[in-house]
Amino acid sequence: MNILITFFLLGKKWGISILTIHFIVVIIYFLFRLEYNILYLAPYTGKEPIYFSVEYLICGSGIGYLLYMFIKNNQHAENAFKKSNEDLITSSTLIARQNEEKVIMLKEIHHRVRNNLQVMMSLLSLQSNELKNKDLYNEFGTATDRIRAVSLIYDKLYKDDMLVHFDIKKFLESLVSHLFEEDFSQKNIKINVVLNKISSKTITPFALIFNELIANSIKLKQTIRNNKALEIQVRIYPAKVNYFHLEYKDNCTWENEDEQSFGQELISIMTEQLDGTMERSYSNETTCHLFLLHNLKEDFLLKQS
Repeated sequence: MNILITFFLLGKKWGISILTIHFIVVIIYFLFRLEYNILYLAPYTGKEPIYFSVEYLICGSGIGYLLYMFIKNNQHAENAFKKSNEDLITSSTLIARQNEEKVIMLKEIHHRVRNNLQVMMSLLSLQSNELKNKDLYNEFGTATDRIRAVSLIYDKLYKDDMLVHFDIKKFLESLVSHLFEEDFSQKNIKINVVLNKISSKTITPFALIFNELIANSIKLKQTIRNNKALEIQVRIYPAKVNYFHLEYKDNCTWENEDEQSFGQELISIMTEQLDGTMERSYSNETTCHLFLLHNLKEDFLLKQS
């Protein structure tokens, strides 16, 4: 009985320990004391069988009560577990439905923003067709490219279900293709992306930085020496915690590039927005822009999805 009490009150570990000790004591008793006790066993009197019966009845009743309480508590715990599990399933279903609604709402927002950007690009394109000044026409084209860079982000978010894991390499390839207005694979452009994930808060300023770099390379390609083709190498790889590097190399001459131009100012503003830094270096007819940029935390809605 004390073994049962130990199991119920102290748990399985103590119960097995006490059971093992009792088992060892019983073996020792059978080996060394059983024969002695049988030889010197006192004869029963008339009332001793009744006493033994009463004792066994009391012990049996106690053990039965303990078993009853054990079964009852197990049933109560099982019912409580089932209820908790049902509540958890209900809550999980509700959260999943709410998250689905948020994702649909977020996609709809992206869709509307993308359409608005498309309208803006169309208006700029129509307006540029009326311009006779080549410089103004080019400025309108540059503005359209900047809007297209942002529009591509929402296009990817809406169509490719990239609300959490944005495929940065695929996006950059699409952006380059639009800027060159032909298949970029025919160009000497290499894009190497080691970064696993870039957050939605980071992608827009990052895209504008990249757009300006590519646009400037196209604009400066006439500065390439020995009439070589335009070559661009892009590497994106992790840096310190929550930061990453953007390494942009081309074979253009950037020394005389106007630091006060709108494009350069836009790069500086977007770099500051990402709490980053930019260094420019020159070597072997190659210009290298090395950015250290902060990969901002995800939005609350994106975390929920």
